[in-house]
Amino acid sequence: MLSGLYEQSFHAFQAYYEEGSYESDYLGSRHNWAMCCNNYSIELIKNGCYGTAANVIHIGLQNSEFEELHHTLLDALIKQENYVDAKAALTKFFHTYTAEDSNFYLYLKHQSDYLVVKNGLGETENIADEAQELLIKIYQHYIENPDISDYDFRDYEAAKNTVEGLLYDIYDDEPHDVKIAYYTHIIEQYPHEAHAPYVLMQIYNEVEDYKNVNHTARLYLGNKKEFIINAFDKAKTLYMIMKSHYFMEEYSAGIDFFTAHDSYCEDAFDAPEYLQWLLYGIKLFAADNQLEPLLRYSNKLKHIYETEDRGYDDTSEEVHLLVAKALYVSGDLKQAHQHLDIVLGYSDHVALADEYKKNWKKPGLFSKLF
Repeated sequence: MLSGLYEQSFHAFQAYYEEGSYESDYLGSRHNWAMCCNNYSIELIKNGCYGTAANVIHIGLQNSEFEELHHTLLDALIKQENYVDAKAALTKFFHTYTAEDSNFYLYLKHQSDYLVVKNGLGETENIADEAQELLIKIYQHYIENPDISDYDFRDYEAAKNTVEGLLYDIYDDEPHDVKIAYYTHIIEQYPHEAHAPYVLMQIYNEVEDYKNVNHTARLYLGNKKEFIINAFDKAKTLYMIMKSHYFMEEYSAGIDFFTAHDSYCEDAFDAPEYLQWLLYGIKLFAADNQLEPLLRYSNKLKHIYETEDRGYDDTSEEVHLLVAKALYVSGDLKQAHQHLDIVLGYSDHVALADEYKKNWKKPGLFSKLF
């Protein structure tokens, strides 16, 4: 509806100025038309219409010069990956505005954008050094100006994220030890920053260093401002912490963490991610010999499978075996074998199921009567 409103306004301004379709009431101006172009383009960008948005912005710039039009134009061109036109637009912006007479944080963002554009055009000879130099400038700015308002901090964060993302791509193909050394150095120099621990958390997970997974994940959550943290990124980090407790055999701590954050992760995750979260919660309860919550959460997982019409897979197989073993240890042989038989009913079941079948006692004859 909002997009339609701005589209109608845009065409009305166009008809007014280009066709003389309306009698002037002297309340409008070409600057109003340019502002309408900007608002309409923002809505077009939200809907993925980047080329149309850029065209509308160019009409706006023909009618009035104001800074917001340049910000919106660059947003459209970069999202469209139209790096040739983006470079021209950036060059015009930097010729028109300086950091002093512009919005400083958006100016900083466009400095970051310029590196992305150069990289997109293959102008990469010194791109890593340029990106690192700009990133240090951005980090140092916060140290010298820690009281950035929440409004400005969003633009500051966008500038920082752009350079961090570029450097992440540059280092992506490097060996783990090189990446660990680089991001560890960043943490040592700038312990208040969030990006380096977030990346390290994932690298340490890949190399199965769960103690450092736990440490860097908690550091990330401590450093990332709550009002700008992405819900999925937060949930993913909570999952890493909980999972690391399991692998470090810190079952009580993992269970407390799982219980405290289950509701948040259920809301933040889609079904596939939430099922993985549930799986490790179930594994924690199984490892700590807590049958009641193990059964409760396994039933919750079963309900999701039924609701989502999901087929039998590795996760459901693992949960059936965890439940079967817990029931067997508790002395409920009948229920244990029911879960085991579900797994054995699939020809490609894991070898552990055969081992259980071979070694477990079967329920007694009279159990069938109950």
